[in-house]
Amino acid sequence: MKFFLFLVIFFGFVNAQELRIYTEELPPYNYTKNGEIVGVSTIFLQHIMKEYGEELKKEEISIGSWSRGYEEALREKNSMIYSTARTLEREKLFAWVGPIDQLIIGVIAKKSKNIKITSPKELNSYKIGTLHRTAAEQLLREVGVDEKNLDRFANIKSQLKKLEKDRVDLVAFGYEGMKFVQRELGIDTQKYELVYVLKKADLYYAFHKDTDKKFIED
Repeated sequence: MKFFLFLVIFFGFVNAQELRIYTEELPPYNYTKNGEIVGVSTIFLQHIMKEYGEELKKEEISIGSWSRGYEEALREKNSMIYSTARTLEREKLFAWVGPIDQLIIGVIAKKSKNIKITSPKELNSYKIGTLHRTAAEQLLREVGVDEKNLDRFANIKSQLKKLEKDRVDLVAFGYEGMKFVQRELGIDTQKYELVYVLKKADLYYAFHKDTDKKFIED
């Protein structure tokens, strides 16, 4: 696979100590469990580095808010952030390696609210919880959601708690990730439903754009 070969080559030129890796809580792809950074994307990255003879240690991955990691990956040469939805707005900002998997970026609501969204403009009738600089936030802006209707916070757990307490009407994020976090929080996922799909996007490892292009071209 193209991205398998790229990662092997890339780590041959940039060892683990020189590469800055950023991620966020986006289960089941990347998240913390018992103090360890785990998930499908993390395991695959560890496997690739092991193939090259490197060990990816948890302290070599910085996990935190998406907006912070995103800004650092844009600024620092020899840096990478994962798992990143490849969108039109981000296309020229990174060197893309993948895809890893497909992500449904959607909007959920309580079933009891009986919210039906048939067009993007109807989203402006609600207060929507989102995370700053995520693909979900970017897509909401692209479809015309007014800034005043966006409630931004640093992590998805806080937004899902707000939704449970009716402090926001909707939450926009990766659909599977939202269900995963709700279960972790003890929230009954059967009380919620996907009311609108913003996009089905492929997830990638996003490298700083100044990564040598000869390593990612066919």
